[in-house]
Parts: sequence; C-alpha cells; structure tokens
Amino acid sequence: VSWNTCPQTWDIGKSWLYFHPIHLELSVLEQERPPGPMWASRNWISLADLTWVLDPDYCYALVHPSEPENAWEMRGHKISQKGTFKARLILAKYFVAQIDLMREMCLNYQVNCVHALQREYS
Repeated sequence: VSWNTCPQTWDIGKSWLYFHPIHLELSVLEQERPPGPMWASRNWISLADLTWVLDPDYCYALVHPSEPENAWEMRGHKISQKGTFKARLILAKYFVAQIDLMREMCLNYQVNCVHALQREYS
C-alpha cells in the first residue's frame, strides 16, 4: 500500500496523511515522486507489515519469523503500548475502512461508483 506522505511532523491543515513510514518504523519497498512539492512522495510498504496489528495474537509470528514463536506472549503487552504500534493500528483501521467503503459503493454493481473507482485505481 502507499499514501501521500512527508517526513515532516504532521499538523492540522497539512496535505498529507499524518504517518510517514519512518515514524512507523516500516521498511519502504519503493518510492514514487509524483509531480508537486519536492517533499511529497508515495512510499510503498508491505500491507502485512502494517496490518498485523489488527490481530497480533495470530499475525505477529507470521510477520516476524525470526522472533521466537512465543514472542508476542512474552513482549506483546510492552509492544502494544508503544506509539508506533498505536499509530500502525490507526492506519491499518483506515485502510480497512477504505476497503469497506469500496465494497459498499460497488455493492449491487453501482455503475457510477465502479467507473469512478476504475479511473482512480487503474
């Protein structure tokens, strides 16, 4: 997934989504520089690296295979209190909400919504 972001600290009124992969401690797979301000970029990250926080009891070991199998049971409470975990959770819920919105708009093949989504995501 990717989103318009900036390494600067987010504030109300800024034109980018507030979490940058650096702030979330996420690895960037690829970076795009769209036309516009020099600071703007779209950083592509693994959806799995972001969304494991939605079900950490099950997914932590899948995304962190080098960790011991019971790592979440041992350190999960401490990890879940970190700001980066909470920020990832907010962003993961945002992406789930976007998928739900698309699903609702395309329900019953609403042609206008389908055409708008094709233009946006094709």
